[in-house]
Amino acid sequence: MKTHSFLIYIFVSVLIFGQNDIQLSHQAFVRQYFNPAATGQNLNTVFNTIYRVQWTGINGAPETWVGNFQHYFNAAHLALGVNVIDDKLGLEHHQFIKLAYAYRIFWNENNYLSFGLSAGALFKKIDMDRFSLDDNTEQVQIPENAWKPDFDAGLEFRLKKWMVGLSVTHLGNTFPKSTLFLLPMHYYGYIRFNQSWTPDYELSLSYSMNTTTFITLHELNGSLLFKQLLFGGLSYRFNEAIVTMLGIQLFKQLKIGYSFDMSAGRLPTYVSHYSHEIFLQYLFYKDATGQPSPRFFD
Repeated sequence: MKTHSFLIYIFVSVLIFGQNDIQLSHQAFVRQYFNPAATGQNLNTVFNTIYRVQWTGINGAPETWVGNFQHYFNAAHLALGVNVIDDKLGLEHHQFIKLAYAYRIFWNENNYLSFGLSAGALFKKIDMDRFSLDDNTEQVQIPENAWKPDFDAGLEFRLKKWMVGLSVTHLGNTFPKSTLFLLPMHYYGYIRFNQSWTPDYELSLSYSMNTTTFITLHELNGSLLFKQLLFGGLSYRFNEAIVTMLGIQLFKQLKIGYSFDMSAGRLPTYVSHYSHEIFLQYLFYKDATGQPSPRFFD
């Protein structure tokens, strides 16, 4: 691999412009990846997984797998979970594993305030076997492997139809920009409104903001559920992508979704404008009524 390959690697890395935390089109459905206060989804035992391929056809473009398992302890009003992330970008391969804790204070069945913390580690590897320069170019000294402890915190407030959340990832990392082995703090905020105007239709509208000191991303999402069976949605990630989403509730405990991203700016014309994402959610546990929680958009 010659010098131009190194430049391509740097170019692709720069294109991520702040995608230090993973970027997901199903973020409105799996907010526990970014806010530990959301752990305890559906007040059940839940498994979520997402596989994402970004900028298809580009060698070294981002490829991400995430998995989450969580359980809500009804008597104690608390939840425990584990998040695993495997993310590849060019010569980089990084993995997160984190344990999450959330505690909820209820005013009634539909109103609560949740506090959350998560702790774990980031493991990162640079594939130096694929990295070389021209013979007359001085070699760059880069460590091949490293790991760092990592911490997150968040709050989530829920009313019957409204939800508001705030969280911070990579607590304590106060440096202004990311490096190969260190990530700055990321701040997340979101608000969501759900409305069912007939037994057959439920509408979910949400706004989210993800920011660091050097980039801020805004996203709007609207999703419609039909007969508790089929759902579709549309998102606009400001100056970045338009996202279409489709999904189905195969049975009461299994939900599958797919999203297709099309670039809406920032990327050069010679970079693929398309990304794909597959989402799966399975509920293992049934609540006291004998049925999974009716909160579909969780």
